[in-house]
Amino acid sequence: MAKNKGLLVFWPFLLGGQLLTSCQQTHAAKNMPKDGEIRPSMEDDKVPMDLWSPTRRKANASFYFLTGEYEALNRNMGKARKFLENAYNLDPNPFLASKLIEARANEDVEGGLQLAKKMVLLYPKNAEIQLLYGRLLSAAGQFEKAEQHIRLATRYDSGNVEAYVVLLQLLQAQQKFKEAVPIAKEMLRNTPEFADGWMQLARLHLTLKQKKLALEPARRAYELDTNDPERVHLYAVVLDINGESKKAINLYEAVLRLDPTNDDLISRMMGHYKLLGTLDDALKMLQNSEKEARREVPGIRLQMAFVYWEMQKFKEASELLDSLAQRNPQAERILYMSGLGQERTQQYERALKTYEGFDSSSEFFVHSRYRMIELHRRVGNVEAALAVVREVIDTQVDRSADFYPLGANILASRQRYNDAIKLLDEGYGKYPERVDLLFLKAVNLEKAQRYDDTVATLKQVIAKEPEHAAAHNYLGYLYAEKGINLEDAEFHVKKALEIKPEDGYYLDSLGWIYFQQGNYKKALDVLLRANELVPNEAVVLEHLGETYEMLGEVKKALDIYGKASKAKMEDKDRLRIQEKYERVKKKIE
Repeated sequence: MAKNKGLLVFWPFLLGGQLLTSCQQTHAAKNMPKDGEIRPSMEDDKVPMDLWSPTRRKANASFYFLTGEYEALNRNMGKARKFLENAYNLDPNPFLASKLIEARANEDVEGGLQLAKKMVLLYPKNAEIQLLYGRLLSAAGQFEKAEQHIRLATRYDSGNVEAYVVLLQLLQAQQKFKEAVPIAKEMLRNTPEFADGWMQLARLHLTLKQKKLALEPARRAYELDTNDPERVHLYAVVLDINGESKKAINLYEAVLRLDPTNDDLISRMMGHYKLLGTLDDALKMLQNSEKEARREVPGIRLQMAFVYWEMQKFKEASELLDSLAQRNPQAERILYMSGLGQERTQQYERALKTYEGFDSSSEFFVHSRYRMIELHRRVGNVEAALAVVREVIDTQVDRSADFYPLGANILASRQRYNDAIKLLDEGYGKYPERVDLLFLKAVNLEKAQRYDDTVATLKQVIAKEPEHAAAHNYLGYLYAEKGINLEDAEFHVKKALEIKPEDGYYLDSLGWIYFQQGNYKKALDVLLRANELVPNEAVVLEHLGETYEMLGEVKKALDIYGKASKAKMEDKDRLRIQEKYERVKKKIE
């Protein structure tokens, strides 16, 4: 299937892992191996027999490790796993074992879990492996067992901050807040400069309604980084509920001077209020603090607007922000938030005028133009949206290149594929490093039914970026749909699967190639696996139905076509599948 889905990466097990930077890898690769040692090719994934010499094992294991890390950093997890397996086989040790678990889990979480289970028996006192096993158990819903192994990780390495953080998250997910407090304190005794740890402890005390106990950790978190708006806000809230509103007001103002417009940050700030009780309680607390100040405090007003938003009281929030913007015309953040408030109350013309006020020198220029494009699209004014795209492109600000695909998608939504192609050609001419523009051009060429140009462009993408999985899959699927170059098609889709082994859409492409080759049993096996990975995907079900038909299993084909006809798809595709359903139904009758 020619559909590019993102890889679900299980990468981030290790916040403090021992990954080398690309610069370190390059330096290491230049200096290894020494004379007389064999350099494995980047394409090799098997260990040659002459690498098993005891004098060479460790050095060559290091090279395989570096190669595996390089592939992992490029998200080529299938290759990474093979190279890391070679490294581990040459030099079995807990560090390489942990890296191998990571790579395996990125391909297949269940496979990673089974490998971790074996490795934890081989290296029972290794904190990193205990932590990896605990995280995988947690992902599988085995929380109690996960907790046991993560506790072991903290015992065997008391300086492993990540192990403590994961354990705290696990305990809180199970509502074990009281048990979490001593764990947080132990972590902070070992790493007193860990600001996020002090924040976690403060939040735990707030959750347990221990507002006085929250003061010290909130203060420590703030003092470790006074420019982090989330820490500043937490300390302000804790001061406020402890009756120290004068200090709190200064901090609310500090949040305003920082950047409070990030949606994730706003959500986390609302989380602080929810720890206190209801949002109504938070609103009363803020109102009382402003009364005590005996003046309008912009920082508090902004917090009140956020609370109104969270309460779905958009009119009140918008009025508050408008008032703030009028009184503080030079405060761009307040002005931008005012525009967002106008959007939420469907005052689109006012919002557009607000956003237009940000020129290219403003830090909110790009954000405001995104909002303007979205508003124009929402009301169906495509030409106005494209005019904003052109404005940003012509200003050549830092993110101008991102507006080429945005403009192309707007044009494509109106079937103006040739215009989209022209825009993408312009963008690629200015930014030749942006291979995504070239790939998107191929997508639009296919929609414009320019088959030869599509193939040529996909080959160009692959020449520029040989590990571009989506381009390999797209090219292979195009060949399969035409029933031509099936050997090449198989090569390209298998290459895509080597890079992203568990991608259901790529497996669908491979199954469809086998179908076109007449190998229906093989196609069935692959398509069934694709259907497991992307259930209820119309095209996968359609291919599966056709395969059952060719194998003479018409009742199964009818059932699959029935499911496919109910899946999400375009009307023309639904009509085609319904016709197949009716055809098979007549066969059975």
